[in-house]
Amino acid sequence: MKGNFMCKYTAYVANATACHSNWIWVCMYTQRYVHIFYPMYRVMPTGIWSIVKDTKKLVLLSGVFAIIAEFWLIFLFKEVKLNINNQFATFCGPDTDLIKYGNFSR
Repeated sequence: MKGNFMCKYTAYVANATACHSNWIWVCMYTQRYVHIFYPMYRVMPTGIWSIVKDTKKLVLLSGVFAIIAEFWLIFLFKEVKLNINNQFATFCGPDTDLIKYGNFSR
């Protein structure tokens, strides 16, 4: 598959999986911190402790967060086509109709 859809799809999937894996590390270290420094609180079934204790909930919540957090790529990326000296190239980049270059330069 080629074109705009594939550009958006690959950028979204790559960034969403990277975001998810980074948040998995945060969840893992949060669990370790709680289990080491608050050993008596981890048996509490209420509040934030119940989420930190349940690994399945943490993985699911971090996955949902990654999917929502990277949703902007679908709208702001597109396939950009270049023609320089009769050589054609395409790459996945920002949609210049929505994002103006002058917004990011000094």
